[in-house]
Amino acid sequence: MDYNEISIYTKSEGIDILTNAMTEIGIDSFLIEDKADFENFLTDNRETWDLVDDDLMKKKDTPTNVKVYILEDENQNELISKLKDKLNILKAVDSEDILGSLDLSFNDIKEEDWANNWKKYFKPSKVGEKLVVKPTWEEYDNIENRIILEIDPGASFGTGTHETTRLCLMGLEKYIKEGDEVIDVGCGSGILSIAAVKLGARHVTGVDIDPMCIETSSYLSKINHVEDKFDVFIGDLAEKVDIKADIIVANIFAHIIKRLTPDTNRILKKGGIFISSGIIKETIDTVVESYKENNFEILEVNNMGEWYSVIGMKL
Repeated sequence: MDYNEISIYTKSEGIDILTNAMTEIGIDSFLIEDKADFENFLTDNRETWDLVDDDLMKKKDTPTNVKVYILEDENQNELISKLKDKLNILKAVDSEDILGSLDLSFNDIKEEDWANNWKKYFKPSKVGEKLVVKPTWEEYDNIENRIILEIDPGASFGTGTHETTRLCLMGLEKYIKEGDEVIDVGCGSGILSIAAVKLGARHVTGVDIDPMCIETSSYLSKINHVEDKFDVFIGDLAEKVDIKADIIVANIFAHIIKRLTPDTNRILKKGGIFISSGIIKETIDTVVESYKENNFEILEVNNMGEWYSVIGMKL
């Protein structure tokens, strides 16, 4: 399947009005390129500029626009006509010039480009003092002799560089010991499990309720040559795991962490470590309280951006 990529040029303050109008005519998927957002990103991330792809750097001069994607089929002309009519209506009522020019540009996107275009923005990313997350298709000059986590998750999975993942990776880096038994709850792409093995774990058990995650994590364990130390199951912690662990890591959501905390207490060895993330500011206190109620000493509460992690030790 091929697509028409249509860029609609606007202003930052007009984005919400424009996307709402697109939804009214049946277009509900957008790619927003806001020049103001890009400038804020560069200001807030100066220390990681060397990780920004050259193609992405060029976008700092791109006018603010909203991209919509229309499938090339028998209905495309009708939908494009509706789009043009809606833009004409918006132009007529935009007396304060909030929306900008609303000019259009068209580009044909082939199916193979659609599937792989995201990859050019995924570059090697250092995590903590020892790790680097590297896509399989990128070269990396490992002059610091970091532990390389190879990832090729597909467009439906994360790249392993989200704040919650990084918080968990840094927790594993700090607390894992050679020969530890580790459980990864909600293992997703398997990046935390892979990191645990490469950091010294004797064995890792991954559990997830999504069959696709099971398939992906198994695949990535082979790419990283850790499949002999990694087992993965469909289910949750209470259903599938009856071993005693040294470390449990869970990158999920606060309400699930609270539900699973009694089971982590049962499954962890005395002195074992529970690392959790996927927690926002509004729920951090309830997660901390859940740890304390289930016989954990709080070792650390960390945050990165809007996300938090909690690390506790079983007493």
